[in-house]
Amino acid sequence: MALAMGALLLVYAGWQLFRWPAVDRRLIGDVFFYPVGLAASWAAVGASRRCAGQPRLRSAWRLLAAASIVYLAGDIAQTIYETQGPDPFPSIADALYLSFYPLMLWGLLRFPAARRDRRAAVRLMLDLAVVAIGGATVVTYVVLGPTLRAGGPDVLTNVVSIA
Repeated sequence: MALAMGALLLVYAGWQLFRWPAVDRRLIGDVFFYPVGLAASWAAVGASRRCAGQPRLRSAWRLLAAASIVYLAGDIAQTIYETQGPDPFPSIADALYLSFYPLMLWGLLRFPAARRDRRAAVRLMLDLAVVAIGGATVVTYVVLGPTLRAGGPDVLTNVVSIA
């Protein structure tokens, strides 16, 4: 599967660099990522099957599979909207894309972690706080500020844009 994904990446890179074929680039760009979503879902389902004796690990893999499937469904919904004319915003595709994040986080948090002593746990929390504060600063400057300044026609549009 890794070889197939590598080949797909090379074809995609060639398609982007050399601008071939000259058709609806947005539609082809969307469809290129369907195999990636399918492969991620398939791999996570396969991993969950191999963890039959470990319920926590199995549920973690199932949540990652669900997240991949939801994201793929968002890609498919977005492609359907693009073929039918102007994209509605917000749409079902946006709801599917946004549901990916809590599913993925929940799945990642379900993976078992090694036990830490109190000192190691405090160090980890401080490291995570530094990363979270730095990330929040970048997101605020790059995404939230311009989105709020641009404003949308209603509150729902603004909330989905920020999310």
